[in-house]
Amino acid sequence: GCIERRDIDERNAKDAEASRLRNAAMSAERWSELCPRSYRTKSEGGLTEVERLSEMARAALIRLAGAFSEEKGVLIRGEAGTGKTRVMWRLLRKRFEKGQTIQAMTSGEFERNFREASGGHSIKPWFDALAGCDCLFIDDLGKSRWSDNCLASFFDLVEARVAAGRPVFLTTNYTRETLEQKLSVGSDLFGPLIRRIVENCELILLSKGNQ
Repeated sequence: GCIERRDIDERNAKDAEASRLRNAAMSAERWSELCPRSYRTKSEGGLTEVERLSEMARAALIRLAGAFSEEKGVLIRGEAGTGKTRVMWRLLRKRFEKGQTIQAMTSGEFERNFREASGGHSIKPWFDALAGCDCLFIDDLGKSRWSDNCLASFFDLVEARVAAGRPVFLTTNYTRETLEQKLSVGSDLFGPLIRRIVENCELILLSKGNQ
């Protein structure tokens, strides 16, 4: 009986380890599909070396690892080359490990996806998917000029996520004034949109002063 019990325990242990390895492989595959190679770390099959980030960027990672509200988003602002996107993907990796769903795209992709959804009369499923995910990340806000309709949809999206306690994650090169010029000209939605973002996001500033 003892031998039989031992064999059962060994089989169960092997099955559990095999299941763990399968789950780890599936998780790694999902992360590879989600996070671009440039922003995955070397251990994840990517190109990012965390230790080579600037001291300011590494300090931002430590700060973001603190006890922020799960409902609070993050806005990282800084010049090109300061590590904004890499820092954001490290933060999102922590959310991913908790099993949270993530939708990520650049500002240009958001605008193109909006136009495609609008033209295909599928705006509601597209909007609902972005409103309902745990984390929404828009990279390089302001790099693409949006139409007033696209800006209005983004405003509605931010409003819907805030109301549901779901965070928005953003990176941008621009200040409030330059972002308004880059994003859309003449829209009265910009002011309320920025206020909503500032109220519901932690602001991280990165510069090239400490590489």
